Amino acid sequence: MPENQTSGMKAYFEYFSQQDEQAFFSHCLCHYDIGAYNIVVKEDGYGLIDWEYASMGDPSQDLTSMIIANQFDMDDVISQYCQKRRLNIDEWKRAVIHWTPWVTFMGALWFSLGYQLLKNTCYQELAEREMCKLIKLLPSIHK
Repeated sequence: MPENQTSGMKAYFEYFSQQDEQAFFSHCLCHYDIGAYNIVVKEDGYGLIDWEYASMGDPSQDLTSMIIANQFDMDDVISQYCQKRRLNIDEWKRAVIHWTPWVTFMGALWFSLGYQLLKNTCYQELAEREMCKLIKLLPSIHK
C-alpha cells in the first residue's frame, strides 16, 4: 500500500485481499493498460506499446481496464466487442461489472503511488476521484 493511504483505502484493501479472484473466461495474454496513450497508429492499422503490466489473465478484466482507462461507455464497448467476436453479451457484461470495482481500486492505488513518488497533486486528485467511484460501487465497505 502507498504511504499516503487513507483509512478508506485500507478498508478496501482488506476487502479485496479477502476476495477470491474469479476467472470468467480462459486466461490469455492481457495488456492491462490499453489507454489511448498506449495505442500507436501504423501504416497497416494500430499497435500497442508499453507492455510492462502484461500477463496471463482473464480477458474480461483487461477489457474492464480499457473501458475505465479511456472512460468509455461500458454497454457500447461490450456490445461492439461481443458482436465482432460473436460472444455472449450478457456473460461479458456480468464479468465487466464484477471487475469494475477491482480495476477502479487498482487505479486509485496507482495514482496514490504516483503522488507518493512524484509529489504531483494531480495524482492525489486522481486517486481521490477513483476512491469516490469505488465508494459508489461498493458503499458498504467504506467506513
